[in-house]
Amino acid sequence: SFSDCLVLLRGKEPGRARGHNCHLLAPMPTIITEGVQFPSGSDGKRSTIAGGVAVWAAAARAVSAPLADEMARSKPTWRQAYPQLITRLVEEQAYSTERAIAVAEAGLAALHSSFEFVRDGNVMPLDAAMCAPSSARGLHTGTVTGAGEVATSFAVPYFGDTLSGDAFATQVMAWAEYGALEPAGARALCEVSRRPEWLDLRGRTFVLLGATAELGPLHFLLRCGATVVAIARGSPAKWKEMILQAQTTPGSLVFPLSKATDGSVTGLSAAAGADLLTDT
Repeated sequence: SFSDCLVLLRGKEPGRARGHNCHLLAPMPTIITEGVQFPSGSDGKRSTIAGGVAVWAAAARAVSAPLADEMARSKPTWRQAYPQLITRLVEEQAYSTERAIAVAEAGLAALHSSFEFVRDGNVMPLDAAMCAPSSARGLHTGTVTGAGEVATSFAVPYFGDTLSGDAFATQVMAWAEYGALEPAGARALCEVSRRPEWLDLRGRTFVLLGATAELGPLHFLLRCGATVVAIARGSPAKWKEMILQAQTTPGSLVFPLSKATDGSVTGLSAAAGADLLTDT
């Protein structure tokens, strides 16, 4: 019944003997009570809109007090107002490098001073938590260095074929013409394909957040010899696949471990990964 479904949404399970179809409802999401949290208001609730607007307004105040004030006033209608307001902020900071950096620094300072961190039930300012990491959650570092050869040509798999050279450039420009790719991006890809020496990324380090994402650049960077600091939550199967891939490339894979291991693929995979929102 509808009333039973309402009870279920409040977190209580209706009587199973009634045979209603409330099981069709999606389970209630788990509320994360540890780690990084939005600021709590005077009512004790954590509002993502209120916390987000405050950070955006603080960032804007570095270059435009009127815009910052307008952002602060827009909280009741933020979902409708933010596209125009943030566009104006981008315009304000685009005048110079200094203005862009000032906006970024002001926003980060507001975030670190207003957001909170919960550790074992204790609430503290985010910046205080970052200055005093938990000794019980200390992380270790895993490193896998491959033995493959650096890529010497730019090639992309496409419908069972491999595109390179003129064929690749023709396809990329076709994508741009019918709107699947930004023209500037198409030109950049064509330029890279003509300069294979740019593919040598040895000596360069990249940090990837969400490194296990299927469409991420992890394997390409490793294939070009880069050092990749990979951050993602624990998933032994995915980490094992990444580690095995890294071993076949000229790159180096650096990643967090929840504990020291024997260095084997199995041991590394089981301990690899960290949640940046809680593991601090």
